[in-house]
Amino acid sequence: MALKMFRSTTPVKTLKETVEDNLDAYKEGNFDNFLSEQHYFELNDTFQDKDLDALICSSGPAHDVENSLLVWEKVKITPRIAREARLWVVLTHGPCLEYTRTRWPLDSSDDNENILKIKKKFLVIDDKRGIDRENAVSRLWMSSYIASKVTTLSLGQALFVLLNQTDFREGLIGRPTVLKSVRTLNAVMSTAKRILIDEGDKDFFARKGGKGKYRSWLEEINLEGGTKLLDGLSDKQLNTLVENLADAERR
Repeated sequence: MALKMFRSTTPVKTLKETVEDNLDAYKEGNFDNFLSEQHYFELNDTFQDKDLDALICSSGPAHDVENSLLVWEKVKITPRIAREARLWVVLTHGPCLEYTRTRWPLDSSDDNENILKIKKKFLVIDDKRGIDRENAVSRLWMSSYIASKVTTLSLGQALFVLLNQTDFREGLIGRPTVLKSVRTLNAVMSTAKRILIDEGDKDFFARKGGKGKYRSWLEEINLEGGTKLLDGLSDKQLNTLVENLADAERR
């Protein structure tokens, strides 16, 4: 079946309004009948649902790197289409249903919690945060999209660094000074790779008392971006600045 998205937002709204009624389907059923009744825009006729069969279905983030690479390779879309909840909701309710329910398992004892999790992981609560951080499949694509901008590392290395800690990924996405500048992003990711891979310092990215050292580092970069044009620095100056700020936090 070709890669496709709903022709309108109506099916997405319907699914949002009927989450409670569909709890059993989310837990162990499917949405084949619902999906077959909808109208679609076709995005890529070379795509096949079976292309995503290789997604590793396991609870937790252990296979996020491999799964991000797979989604990036198979789901060939533009950044503009990537902002469409209509695409991601088709995937989480269709070919990626089993992956989504396994990666983000529902707790059968607490349906209120289940409903909230379904809205975040199977659906899209808001078009920006929901697609960047929450939806089970869009977050995989977005991780590779960000990693693909890092020219100083291989895609696999960049993903490993980005996804090593969920909080680091979220912190990076939440820093416009870093994410909106490819050069600054490269400097940050190269420094993070040095600390995490070359020097084996995992503690820098660990959550300690709710505030890991990397958080202060990203805050300092953001502050520097507020007082000077980081893209106006030479590559050497920018890399030195970012590295020095990181090393200062490690002392």
